[in-house]
Amino acid sequence: MAMLLVILAACTPQVPKSPPLGLVLAPDGLRPETSDLEVGFGRARQGATDAATRILGEQPSRQEQLVLCGVAVDWASGLRMIFVNGAFRGWTAPPGRYTTMGGPYGPGPDGRIGAGETCRDG
Repeated sequence: MAMLLVILAACTPQVPKSPPLGLVLAPDGLRPETSDLEVGFGRARQGATDAATRILGEQPSRQEQLVLCGVAVDWASGLRMIFVNGAFRGWTAPPGRYTTMGGPYGPGPDGRIGAGETCRDG
């Protein structure tokens, strides 16, 4: 009986991980490419990072306390979300990495494009 359970457990299909949705950078936040939903500026940190994680299909790679500004949460794919007082206030990303809407998003001194409170000047 125990052997049968081991064999059955080995045959249990794995639920595939959902593919990333694709990210659109917008002047007022982030959007998945396949939806009208948005992760708008002002959204609480936990909800905004959870949504971005689902859109990107990857976990954040690091977070950093920014001097006199807030907290940055980074993903290995290049997105950086900025949070001030617990709310999503801005983003930066490498130019050309993601789809953009609106703009223009000229590169800042760090070579990255951004919108909202990017905390790049201080």
